[in-house]
Amino acid sequence: MNALRSKIFAAILLVGAVLCGVAKATDFSWRLFDSQIMTSSIGTASINSGTATYTNWQPLVTVVPQTGQAMQDVRFVVDLDAATTGIASTLTSQTLQFTIARKVDGTNWRYSNNVATSALSGTNSSKQSIELACGLVGPTETVALAVKASSMTGVAVMTVPSAVYYRSQSRATVTLAQ
Repeated sequence: MNALRSKIFAAILLVGAVLCGVAKATDFSWRLFDSQIMTSSIGTASINSGTATYTNWQPLVTVVPQTGQAMQDVRFVVDLDAATTGIASTLTSQTLQFTIARKVDGTNWRYSNNVATSALSGTNSSKQSIELACGLVGPTETVALAVKASSMTGVAVMTVPSAVYYRSQSRATVTLAQ
């Protein structure tokens, strides 16, 4: 009986060693209890003064999970000081506000008033970034980082470098405003 137990234990150790070797040969780390991988999507959104809406929220970065896949730990990060075309470089007294928008029912945007930032002027954005966490996104939801500008006087297009970080079993579709 002890010999059989020893053989079973040795087989389990062998399988474990093989699985560790396979995991090390891949480009990601995978754990049985945590099959969701931290993913990021980095790009540059644009706000065009000709199409900007100054009285309503407009999506800047929109994220749609893959069908049937929820997303966890979703965070948006925005660089407010991009070279010559960013917020700090192009705006002076104009202000921007950011918030998280969700389509919980799949159709209508609902804006979170608890994460909207206070008005942020361009000159106060120098060397700054903003990070908004929206947490869990259900498999049938759409989520966005939305922006409201007071005006864009004298600015044709403002570029906004951004990143989205999240955990999910599959890649979400990330769309940047252009």
